[in-house]
Amino acid sequence: MSTLFLTGDTLKQNRLNRSIVLGRVLGLPMYDDDNASSITVAAIPVDGVAIASSSTTYYTAPSTAGSIAEILTITLCNTDSVARAVDINIVENGGSVGVSTAIWRDTLQPGEEVIVSGPWFLGPSDTLRATAAAASVVSLRAEVLEFGAQPGGLNFKVINGASLGTSVSTYYTMSGFTQAILLAASLCNTDTVSRTPELHVIHNGDTAAVKNRIWSEAIVTKGSAIIHPFAILKTSDFIQAKASSASVVGLRLTVLEVT
Repeated sequence: MSTLFLTGDTLKQNRLNRSIVLGRVLGLPMYDDDNASSITVAAIPVDGVAIASSSTTYYTAPSTAGSIAEILTITLCNTDSVARAVDINIVENGGSVGVSTAIWRDTLQPGEEVIVSGPWFLGPSDTLRATAAAASVVSLRAEVLEFGAQPGGLNFKVINGASLGTSVSTYYTMSGFTQAILLAASLCNTDTVSRTPELHVIHNGDTAAVKNRIWSEAIVTKGSAIIHPFAILKTSDFIQAKASSASVVGLRLTVLEVT
């Protein structure tokens, strides 16, 4: 057992048990290194950068097929003497910035620091992009784990962001695994007025209702919410969402599937 992440350290496939890997996923410094088969796990800091005033890529996930990147946290600091708005996006390979890619929108007050806690899973060549209202006054740092392959018995489900409509739609259904864990959900209001999204974790055969709603709070203009429900889904359970206005609220889900 280790108390530090080491870049290029190795998780041994045959001894990967779920508690150890869950520790990794949730950012806990643990590994098991007893056997021969291995998955390489690299801790990759996105060293501090000054965010530009146009959309710029600050991290790109490895392009190797089957690899997964996990952004644990994003740290932002406004060094300016006035408030500055910041946009953070996770963009799928070949995609572009829009409502569906938004994971964080907010305004940082002078001198304010914010740690935006994930996790978010990225597939091959997906990117982390950011924009600030003024160049070279807001800093960004991200802490990332890169997995060379999916660990045995687990599937880091990469779900691309979605732009919510005004009717409930399904954004994830659990199938092919014993269970799934909704680790985090990002909701971002990109509109110029407050909007209210609804998020439901629904049992197989049920429908969206008050009893299965896990979010139903207004998000202020250019605001965001990141929740960590740790909701457990069984076979054919599903996640649905909607917003009070169409095409202005972005949703991204982080799901871990377990055999």
